[in-house]
Amino acid sequence: MSIIDLIKTTTPRYETFLPSTGEKTFFRPFNVKEQKHLLLAEQEEKESVILKSICEIVEKCVDEVETASMLSVSDLEYLFCKVRAKSVSEVIHPTFTCPHTNEQVKIEVDLNDIEVKSSTDSGKKTIQVNDSLSLTLRNPIVLDYIILGDDATTDQLAAFCIENIKTSDEVFEGSEISKEEKIEIIENLTAKTYEKIEQFIKDQPRVTSKCQYRTSDGKIREINVSGFKDFFV
Repeated sequence: MSIIDLIKTTTPRYETFLPSTGEKTFFRPFNVKEQKHLLLAEQEEKESVILKSICEIVEKCVDEVETASMLSVSDLEYLFCKVRAKSVSEVIHPTFTCPHTNEQVKIEVDLNDIEVKSSTDSGKKTIQVNDSLSLTLRNPIVLDYIILGDDATTDQLAAFCIENIKTSDEVFEGSEISKEEKIEIIENLTAKTYEKIEQFIKDQPRVTSKCQYRTSDGKIREINVSGFKDFFV
C-alpha cells in the first residue's frame, strides 16, 4: 500500500445526519489541498463562488452526496459545519457590528451547538392568487442561488421555485414556463399575494446558533448567527 493510500484509509470518519430527512451518513475532514480551495473562494467574496466551493467540499467529504447543489441551503450549511468542525476547529470566531452600539465585536460559536430552524412545514407551498388561480412553490435549492448569482432578487428566486400554476381547468408545469414569463407572473401579483411569497422565501430553513457577547458598555447581549457566510470563517 502506498503512503497516500495509507493516509486516505486511516483518515477518521464521523457520523452525522441530513437535517431535512434525518437520514444518517458519514463524513471525513477535508485535507490541506481542499482547504486551500476554500480559502481562495473566501478571497473572492462572492456568495455564488463560496457556495460552489462548499458544494465541492461536501461532495468530496460526505458519503452519498454526489450533487451537493441539489441540496437545500440548510442541509449544505449543516453538513459543511460538521466537516469544518472536524477539519479545523469546533469553534469559530466571526466578527460583526453590534446593532446597538455600532462597535465591532468578535463572538465565539461552537459548531456542535448549531441547529436548523425553519417556519416552513413542508417542501412546497401553495399560494392562492384568487378563486381560479394558484401557484405552487418548491423550496429553493443551492443551485438556484448559484445560477442567480450574488444579485438575486426575491422575484427571481420565487420564479425559479414555481413548480406549477393551476387554473380552474388547467395545470401549467413550471418546466414549461420560461424564466421571463415566471418573473412577469410574479411581478403582476397583488402586493398581498406577493407578501406570502416573500414570507415563504424568508422562512426557509437555515443553520443558526444563538450567541452571547459583551459590549463596551458592559451589557450582555444576544445575537443569532445564521447562514453560510457567518459560518464560513
